[in-house]
Amino acid sequence: MSSTSSPSIVPREPRKVAAGIARRDFLRTCAVAGVALASGFLRYPIEAAAAAGPSGKMVVGLEIGTSKVCAVVTERLLDGTIQLLGIGRAPSRGIGRCGILDFEAASACVREALVDAEIKCDVMIRSVILAVAGTKIASYHARPPWEEICYGDHGDGILRRLPLGKRRHEPDCQIVAGAGTRIANSVNCIENLGVAVDALVYAPVASAEAVLDEQQKRLGALVIDMGDSTTSYAVYAGGALLHSGSFKFGSHDLRQEFACQLCLPYASGENLLIEQGCVILGRSRSGDRLTVDAGPGSLSRDIEREMLNTIIRGGVRRALISVKIDLKLSGVKLDSQLGSIHLTGGCSMIHGINELAEEVFGIRVSPARLKGFSMVASALEDPRLSCALGLVKLAVGIEA
Repeated sequence: MSSTSSPSIVPREPRKVAAGIARRDFLRTCAVAGVALASGFLRYPIEAAAAAGPSGKMVVGLEIGTSKVCAVVTERLLDGTIQLLGIGRAPSRGIGRCGILDFEAASACVREALVDAEIKCDVMIRSVILAVAGTKIASYHARPPWEEICYGDHGDGILRRLPLGKRRHEPDCQIVAGAGTRIANSVNCIENLGVAVDALVYAPVASAEAVLDEQQKRLGALVIDMGDSTTSYAVYAGGALLHSGSFKFGSHDLRQEFACQLCLPYASGENLLIEQGCVILGRSRSGDRLTVDAGPGSLSRDIEREMLNTIIRGGVRRALISVKIDLKLSGVKLDSQLGSIHLTGGCSMIHGINELAEEVFGIRVSPARLKGFSMVASALEDPRLSCALGLVKLAVGIEA
């Protein structure tokens, strides 16, 4: 795998963020403390009151994706579950499949998501657990094909930097390798806002942690996270992670197909994909058509529903076959090592996708359910939160 990439955009010196989180937190803390002191109600430090709940353990997971930046604020309860306190979101700008393309734009997105989470939860975010993802980042059990940057996972899901001399002496360690600037850019984007990065977690491992329990890991399970621009996966057997990886495919590619083949605006593709699309052919009546709004200043378009479904099926099937081929090449025995398959991510909401996955793999596909969390039902049923919630689950080290 080649490590060539666009020129590094890692800033050499910390940037001053005029309206950044650090300054805003400081001013807000001073204002609240001043009012409380004047009123005689300040009984304990403001920071402790904001950052610690009844269990004293607040954890924030941050996912920097190509479509959105998502920050989830959680707290570990006394019964061992994780309570979701709030979710901060912001549309992604300056972020591509291979990492950050525009540092300033990406920093603004991260700041917006963190501020949104702080306002909703009434807390001050000091540190996060960050998901590491991208098409140029992959996992290996042997020596990786390049030496730019390597992190080791010793089974707990947390990635730790491996010095060059130790990379050849870690037989039981799964190595996650990728271009150093891609990971460093994401970390710098957060730290320049005055927020620390406590740990790095490989994104497909985080998604698997959110939807699998220990029994499923022992029996063998494959988790496929199909997002906006990438599809990532992680396979477990005997309670251990066997293999994981990612490649280019997501709802972004399907929306582009809609634009090219059906002459539809790119922006209308997301709702069309989830609300009207299906990967099983032959379910619509002959001649059944859809009326799609083509956007301001354009006439609405009528498209054949079966043509829409044919495009979706083709793209999703190619992605699932790519996962199957990669697993076979890595030595995973699908017929004996996998007991179930779980689909998550935005594309997993496409109608009929579980049936298509069973057709491709020949293995039972179970609906992905978030496990070990205490939250409203709508959040539990949202597969787009799997990665971010898996981050905090790994961080607090609980078992579902």
